Amino acid sequence: MKRSISCITLALALACATTASAGPFEDFFQASPPEILVGVEPAKSLPRIQVTNDINADYRLMEENGYIEIGRSEWRGRYEDPKKSIKKAKKIKAEVVLFTYQYLGSESGGSMYTPHPGSMRGGLAVPITFHNYDVGAFYFSKIRPEKIGFGIVHRFMTPQEVQQIGTNKAAVVEFVRRGSAAFDADLLPGDVVLSIAGQDFSNKEKMDQVKTDYVGQTVPMELVRDGKRMTLPITVPKAPMVTLNEKTK
Repeated sequence: MKRSISCITLALALACATTASAGPFEDFFQASPPEILVGVEPAKSLPRIQVTNDINADYRLMEENGYIEIGRSEWRGRYEDPKKSIKKAKKIKAEVVLFTYQYLGSESGGSMYTPHPGSMRGGLAVPITFHNYDVGAFYFSKIRPEKIGFGIVHRFMTPQEVQQIGTNKAAVVEFVRRGSAAFDADLLPGDVVLSIAGQDFSNKEKMDQVKTDYVGQTVPMELVRDGKRMTLPITVPKAPMVTLNEKTK
């Protein structure tokens, strides 16, 4: 009898927890840093969901296409229909939800007591099986055009790369955003960019100055590709026109 009461208590507790919860897409949501959020365009249409079997490849493809993550919901536990992420996506004005999941296995977690219909005595103890998944929903928005810059996403060099190149004033290209100035200049992942318009590429302040001084002009970009130094022409992007309404956002 004590076991039956315990099972009923467990079932009620689980039911109450489910009712009180706003759902895992809300409960486990983590927003991206504020400096990222100010540089995105809020979605103007219903968010679309993309289910992926290769989160790393599709995440990179989103970045290459001019999107950036504005938040994520990740948890380990029960599977949820990806359509339920739409509510959260609309709330944060995301344009795309990249959804991924992986089945981890099942386990038994006790049993639930089910009385016989019309009887206060007797009943059936039904085993409870929990199916565990790793679930992730990644929310993306488009980057504002004025925030894309040259369209180069890079990392700083390792000590070994510094020795090979012969300078620490450079950066390695991780990927290039499609349609950007760097994409049009034919810059490739793995290239080591030394300078643009004669200024140290790894120095953000100098690059900001180049964008101001040479806007709309084609300037030389020095880089190392496969161990060989070369120069490519790159056009400094123009800042898009901003309307009065956009300035107030």
